Amino acid sequence: GPKEGEDAPIVRIDHRAASAEVTKHLIDLGHRRIAHIAGVRQAASSEHRINGYKDALSAAGIPFESALVVPGDFSMQSGADAMERLLALDDPPTAVFAGNDEMAFGAVKTARARGLSVPDDVSMAGFDDQTTAAFYNPPLTTIHTPCREIGRRATLELVEHELEVGVLV
Repeated sequence: GPKEGEDAPIVRIDHRAASAEVTKHLIDLGHRRIAHIAGVRQAASSEHRINGYKDALSAAGIPFESALVVPGDFSMQSGADAMERLLALDDPPTAVFAGNDEMAFGAVKTARARGLSVPDDVSMAGFDDQTTAAFYNPPLTTIHTPCREIGRRATLELVEHELEVGVLV
């Protein structure tokens, strides 16, 4: 049945628009073979990110190729494994958009182990903006998840709607 407070406003990042933005950034760099390492299929955000990736390709007139979308599970190891599969393709990608930074780090590790330079041989983009991304060499292009802004807006929404807030610790 409906839970208490289910009509409460939800404030969250637009994963589809953000993913389209990352993919467009790679397209703007001149890439045409852009792979996507997707997150866990069960996660709604994974579906939104794949759709954003497809939106950007379509807007640029680049045909979608299912072989360039490899599933991962958000772990660094799954990113490394996905990159192995992508580099084994007859026509490997020149850029990779990973569904999160952990998978992007794994993919970079594999690319380097294969003697490829990031970003000279293959561009890498992540999603999450984990603080480690800033200290990574080279710095990882990543979409910033505005947690503080989401929290601020959620708080304003709650105050506005005078909802009772139960804080889970």
